[in-house]
Amino acid sequence: MLGRKHSEQSRAAMSDVENSGHFKPGKDHPMFGKKKNHSEETRKKLSDAMIGEKSHMFGKTLSEEIRAKISASLKGHKGAVHPHAQKISVSDLELDTKISYNSLKEASRALNILQSSISKYLINNRKKPYKGRYTFKKL
Repeated sequence: MLGRKHSEQSRAAMSDVENSGHFKPGKDHPMFGKKKNHSEETRKKLSDAMIGEKSHMFGKTLSEEIRAKISASLKGHKGAVHPHAQKISVSDLELDTKISYNSLKEASRALNILQSSISKYLINNRKKPYKGRYTFKKL
């Protein structure tokens, strides 16, 4: 919206929503002044409210088709990997090894390096080894 303005019609519609009681700005908002994180007690109550018969999935089963799709999407992975994850190769100059990973997240966990550090290395096309030890390459 940078440099653009809402039309009078749009502004009127937004005003109507604000005044209808569906949108409560500022002090009228139910979360105004409250902490962003729930207390342990509240988290326990929320958890208990979704267990057993209270769960939206209670008594339901996924179709074989859906179960097959979920299974296929997770094959070969210890955990779910985003479909757009970048596969990378990591060369360890200290140990003289080269390992491939299915995602930046997987590599960052294995090497105990921030995922953002690896991402920046790749985005900036760096050639100098990270911390004098690792080089990263997209596959």
